[in-house]
Amino acid sequence: MLRQGQHTAGGQELILEAKKHDLYKNIGEKVLPLYVKGLEKVSAMLDRVNAFFARHQQAAKVLTVTAASFGLLLSVGGALTLALASLLGPVALLRYGFSLLGIKGSGAFSLLSKAIRATATAGRVILVGALRHNWHRHCLAGAPDVR
Repeated sequence: MLRQGQHTAGGQELILEAKKHDLYKNIGEKVLPLYVKGLEKVSAMLDRVNAFFARHQQAAKVLTVTAASFGLLLSVGGALTLALASLLGPVALLRYGFSLLGIKGSGAFSLLSKAIRATATAGRVILVGALRHNWHRHCLAGAPDVR
């Protein structure tokens, strides 16, 4: 009777459920202690960060504003990168196709690359200027006036 049950779909499902239960039990015994230790370390780290922020409020403000600004710049940069990739991908395919056909189209492509290079340089100048202005303003916000 047992052998007949093992060869049916219901019997195979029961065997599968038993193996899955054993797997969950083994994972719980082996992985759960590591997970708990990791949570304890993260909790201790957060306690130290909170204590630092409580002791150094001005530095915490500067770090928070800097991190938020950096995150905002990275998200904007990522969006711009995706937009440029959507433009440059087809252009690269065109250039590759032209080169396979033996057509020299370097004039238009070099003009496009110069325009992109100029735009990137202008963006870099604006970004560095904004970062310097923002950093200078926040770092000296709590400094005494030396006049």
